[in-house]
Amino acid sequence: MTEKINVLFFGTPDYSVKTLDSLFNKKNINIVGVITKEDKPQGRGQKLTPSPCKDYALKHNIPCFTPHSLRKELDSFYDFCKERSPIDISVVIAYGQILPKEVLEYPKHGSVNLHASILPHLRGAAPIQRAIIQGDTETGVCLMKMDEGLDTGDVFVEEKVKIDDTTTFFSLYEELSSLSAKIICENIEKVINNEIFAKKQSSENESYANKILKDEAIINWSEDSHKILRLINAMDPIFGAYTMFNEKRLKLFCPKLESFNNNDHKDFNNGDIVKFEKDYISFKCHDALLNIYEVQLEGKKRMKASEFMQGVKG
Repeated sequence: MTEKINVLFFGTPDYSVKTLDSLFNKKNINIVGVITKEDKPQGRGQKLTPSPCKDYALKHNIPCFTPHSLRKELDSFYDFCKERSPIDISVVIAYGQILPKEVLEYPKHGSVNLHASILPHLRGAAPIQRAIIQGDTETGVCLMKMDEGLDTGDVFVEEKVKIDDTTTFFSLYEELSSLSAKIICENIEKVINNEIFAKKQSSENESYANKILKDEAIINWSEDSHKILRLINAMDPIFGAYTMFNEKRLKLFCPKLESFNNNDHKDFNNGDIVKFEKDYISFKCHDALLNIYEVQLEGKKRMKASEFMQGVKG
């Protein structure tokens, strides 16, 4: 295909921007418009702030449409698109709304989505954090042809990445964001030219990644130590998994497990601080010690455990 591919881009958070930027800088791609969620009040002053994708679009002179509800604003969507026709394909990544059938089918070659899991596992809103919380050893990105369901479309391409006990939400978010940009840039022409074909999702391993709630950040010290470690990593940096310290919330980060004998620390309860070492604080779990290297006390900034200990001892 020698002519440029006209792409309508749907995305909202920082996670989407790498894909938008990669497509924008690809020689045979023309981003005809960006559709993103409406400005939201942020900060102490509750100033209306554009989404990261809208901010990128404005800086690069890309036309932008910010509907409150696409389903209720179809006429405005059509008007926006008609001014930028023809549209070859829509690329969707973390837009934040279910797209109506009329929107999905508007481009000549339909709409594709980049989803941060290996489908049909972890469809839905929070696949990155859920993969960590659940103890999954791998996840990835699927490029799929969109239909009216929630992440139920046929899959063109999937690529996997590993998850281990050092993987945090932020590190996985960054890795999958970069992987999404790579996948779409390598495959968008193949989709347009019918050089790759989408396969139906398996009926096995189907699951849903519900939105993460603030209450899930509370550490339950009766849980298995590995489960607590994964929760801490999944909440880093969003929310921050926490315990109570001197009647204040203490968020824990950068955990490592240390084994102990059953008779060790028998006078301590689960969740008690067992020892202060040079670089970390040790909390007792029923089956191991949880060594924490960074913390954030309520009302304070995130800091090294050693800095926190100086303040406690001082």
